[in-house]
Amino acid sequence: REASGLEARSLLKLYGIRFDILVTGRAGKFGLIPTTITLGTGAAWLGVITFCCDLL
Repeated sequence: REASGLEARSLLKLYGIRFDILVTGRAGKFGLIPTTITLGTGAAWLGVITFCCDLL
């Protein structure tokens, strides 16, 4: 509302891409053992990929 008592609004014409991001999931507590297993598995895959690239 303006000081004179009139209501006004701004209308803008915008162009572009709109990103709507929805995050869903289930929360849980941090577990050290599953994290360690995941990191170890990732390191093992990195070693396998490095070995395969060396063969090429």
